[in-house]
Amino acid sequence: DRWTREVVAAEGRLAAALQSAVDATPWVTKYKAQGDFGLPLTGDGSNDPLVCLCRVECLLALWMTYEAEGAPLPVPFVDEEKMEVLQSQTAL
Repeated sequence: DRWTREVVAAEGRLAAALQSAVDATPWVTKYKAQGDFGLPLTGDGSNDPLVCLCRVECLLALWMTYEAEGAPLPVPFVDEEKMEVLQSQTAL
């Protein structure tokens, strides 16, 4: 599928934007909610399927918001609180 290829091609940029958005949001670290955003993917988080799923969800949401043709596209699968974090940085 075209979206999958485009997200994979932009993965480095999207991952950097995701990290930047999470780093700029103090409550994520305070409440140890990095896994909700698919971070970190090293250590014990990399083996957790839920953390991996959350990362893919966030990368796709960032791509749909900033890079997809016709962006921003609606992102109905991400809750409002998570979208606020993802949109907190315009690193893309």
